[in-house]
Amino acid sequence: MIKHLKIIALSVMMGLFFASCSRPSIVGTWIEMGQDTIFSDETGFTLLEDGKVLPINMGGYEFQSWEIMKETIIFKGRYTGTNPRDLSDTLNIVELTKEKLVLEQAGYKLSYRRK
Repeated sequence: MIKHLKIIALSVMMGLFFASCSRPSIVGTWIEMGQDTIFSDETGFTLLEDGKVLPINMGGYEFQSWEIMKETIIFKGRYTGTNPRDLSDTLNIVELTKEKLVLEQAGYKLSYRRK
């Protein structure tokens, strides 16, 4: 019985290891694609391993933290524009590769490239 439990535990650990290896890390700096950087600054964000977010030219959005739940990413922070408020923004992760991130919310897609 103990031998079977060890085999099951080892199989589960190996499955988790290979599952985590198959998907690239989302941690890093992501810049919105399709911008003409000659006339405008790059916009995007840096996702840190500790769950913090560093916004890049995001206007009045001051994202402070992020977390992944299944196939979604949740940004939490504050909007400091004309109607200041705390916010929590949930987006679906449509695509994640080593070089590209596509997020979607309510049918609107945002594409980013890794910097």
